[in-house]
Amino acid sequence: MHAMWDVADSRWLDQWIGLAMEREDFHQIIAHRLAQDPSDGFTRYVLMETLQGDEKETCAEDLRRLADENPDDGDAQYFALISQVAGPKRDAAIMKEFEKFPDNNWFKSNSAYIDARGKMGRRRKNIWRSC
Repeated sequence: MHAMWDVADSRWLDQWIGLAMEREDFHQIIAHRLAQDPSDGFTRYVLMETLQGDEKETCAEDLRRLADENPDDGDAQYFALISQVAGPKRDAAIMKEFEKFPDNNWFKSNSAYIDARGKMGRRRKNIWRSC
């Protein structure tokens, strides 16, 4: 099964894990992936998104620890940032880190989204002002 065995930088991993979320053994698949590669930030982030309360915060702390231990790893930095509460501060941090990791696909995608969302917000304000 791809969700269990594909490497962390596999092109379609997000799709495989998304499909695996429908399975009853989803958390076992995630546990297996993390046992094989504890530095797999994407899998740890997916796990965090399925947890609540203290378990979720512990997982977020793990993502931040991985980032601290791997300052040159763009993926680790990205997943530590998105484990924070969404908002303008997180968006600003993502845009700043994108400058350090311009070739990282996670930062590229999210920074483009943040930029587009900001432009759409400005357009909406201008439209309302013109009414």
